[in-house]
Amino acid sequence: IATEKHAGSAPLDTVDNYNQITEARKNADFVLVDAVNTDTCTSAEKSYFELDNHEIALSIFKEADDKNGFVVRLFNTSDKPQNVNLKANFDYKTVAETDFLEEPVKIINSFDGKVSFGPCEIKTFRFS
Repeated sequence: IATEKHAGSAPLDTVDNYNQITEARKNADFVLVDAVNTDTCTSAEKSYFELDNHEIALSIFKEADDKNGFVVRLFNTSDKPQNVNLKANFDYKTVAETDFLEEPVKIINSFDGKVSFGPCEIKTFRFS
């Protein structure tokens, strides 16, 4: 978890991870936690997205600029093509792949969560 004062914790430092999550809960409506470190989560904590490939990083999750839905940006940290299953754990009616300005590039009529990435590719999705 990165903040203004802290660049994020070491992935294997569970004490630091726990302290950051605890502090973030005081200041945020939701906290994104990497699924690898599930021992720091409580059963009451809500995970908005699940990813099954650790080469794919979630870089943004925010309310859309027009307040109609949420935007999630993912990127492939690898120099090889990757596939991921992206599961949204909230209700939505439509999914669109967008550009960086949140303008739809492609409407996905039946979103099954399967997303393919080229090497180092960035993709942005809008859930409305």
